[in-house]
Amino acid sequence: MELGISNKRENGHLTILLSGRLDASSFDMAKKNIEEWIKPEDERLTFDLSGLSYISSAGLRLFVQLQKRHSDMRVIGVLPEVMDIFRITGMLSLLDVESVMQEISIDGMPLIGTGASSEVYRMDDEHVLKLYLPEIDIELIRQEKAYARTAFINGINTAVSYDIVKCGSRFGTIFELVDAKTLASAMDEQPERLKEYSIEEAKLLYDIHHTELGDGTMPRTSDHYHEMADQMTEYLEEKEISLLHRLIDSIPERQTFVHGDFHPRNIVAAKDGLMLIDMADATIGNPIYDMAASYISFVRIPEEMKEGAREMMGLDPGLLPKSWDILLKEYYKDKDNEWIDRANALIGRLSGLKRTLIVPKMTMFPEEVRNGLISSARKELLPHIDEIIREYEALFQE
Repeated sequence: MELGISNKRENGHLTILLSGRLDASSFDMAKKNIEEWIKPEDERLTFDLSGLSYISSAGLRLFVQLQKRHSDMRVIGVLPEVMDIFRITGMLSLLDVESVMQEISIDGMPLIGTGASSEVYRMDDEHVLKLYLPEIDIELIRQEKAYARTAFINGINTAVSYDIVKCGSRFGTIFELVDAKTLASAMDEQPERLKEYSIEEAKLLYDIHHTELGDGTMPRTSDHYHEMADQMTEYLEEKEISLLHRLIDSIPERQTFVHGDFHPRNIVAAKDGLMLIDMADATIGNPIYDMAASYISFVRIPEEMKEGAREMMGLDPGLLPKSWDILLKEYYKDKDNEWIDRANALIGRLSGLKRTLIVPKMTMFPEEVRNGLISSARKELLPHIDEIIREYEALFQE
């Protein structure tokens, strides 16, 4: 069977569809067409192999060559016989590969956790299903899977993701999680071990903040924050938005992994230690963004939502500020208490940046909640941008 090859492009996303056989005889034709179709402005490259029945070593080499030039590249719809070739040749460790999507049922699967965008079901003793809400787009799910793979390859202790599957009108991802529970559940069940858990939590955060990633492997945190600031026109005046951009620009760039939503419910306590999950907000940038985002979960939410925070965070909300204090002292263990207190105060003020920027996305919250966050930004954040910048420079750029 000859190779069939075609393409479609939508909003900077180029998809190339292959059918038949990709082998030595069709290699040159495939490479020529693909290189002609790829444009510099393409942000994402996807190969749909749902019609491909065979791939040779020549075809595999073509994918590896393209992967080196296009970091945001994925291979989807891979049939079982072709997936076996990818697996046997070790390509699964080099490429972002998704098999043809299977239909599964959650009947009989126990629900073991819920979050803002998904539910988690235990499939068996070694696997769980993260089932996303119907409104979550498949491309966002593929993005999270790709980020998890990048994190895993770069040595971050995170759950190994397998196939994306379909369950009715919803999509899900299968993860390998052996005998594990969320750290939030572990803390809630064993509060006497809070210090032990919090120290391990701090070590995990420190490790990921000392993991450097290459350009293009994930979006930059600063770019993401600038984009969110540009979306604030309904809530803030132009001069106020300019202050947000100024604060973002003042934070030095780093090449380190930033999780974006680090808290006990997004950490799994497994037999071999703590494991990070939920990579939807992962970026590359300055660790201070992570610290400020975590401050919201550990301090602001328990403080403002009281007992209502239990449902959101998955544990006794009174444990969270205590865990945060232990985490900070372990994370900054080479600093004295006075420095840590100043850093904590600065992180708290910086947390107002993300709290402000996420307002347009908080459509599920009442208008008075969103207006309250904007009012808080106008009192606690925007008038103090210069002070925050100076304090950051004094503490972190000595």
